[in-house]
This record gives sequence, structure tokens and C-alpha cells, in this order.
Amino acid sequence: MTALFVSVEKVRESHEGVKEMKSIDVPMLLLAICVVLMFSAIGVAIAFKSILFIILCTLLGFAFMGYGIRVKVKRRNSH
Repeated sequence: MTALFVSVEKVRESHEGVKEMKSIDVPMLLLAICVVLMFSAIGVAIAFKSILFIILCTLLGFAFMGYGIRVKVKRRNSH
């Protein structure tokens, strides 16, 4: 019981110092959703047994992911 009380107090202490939430980076969120959709579409393409659709979704998924990584690195280096 004491360990639970201590952990609750630590959580309260850690949240007291938070002033405001960070804003959501909407373009990066949409890009991440596109990547997930492309890789999910690969499963659909496998179900349809469409080699062309599998290749297209794989290439688009990696292209979106590569673009997102490149943007993130540029943002980090510019600050």
C-alpha cells in the first residue's frame, strides 16, 4: 500500500510543473497516417493477390516514410 501511495505522489509531483500541452504537428500527423494506411493497404493487396498493388503500396509507404524522416532531420538541424 505504501508503494502505491508513493507512486501516486510522484505522478502528482511530475504533473504539477506542466504549464501547457505541446501543440500537435498536423502535417506530420497526416504523413504518419498516410504511411500506416499504405502499409495496411499492402495487406489488402495481398488478399486481392495483386502484385502491382503490393509493389505500389510498398513503394509509396517507404516514400512517405522517407520524406517524413527527411523533414524531421531538416527541422532538427535548423533549430
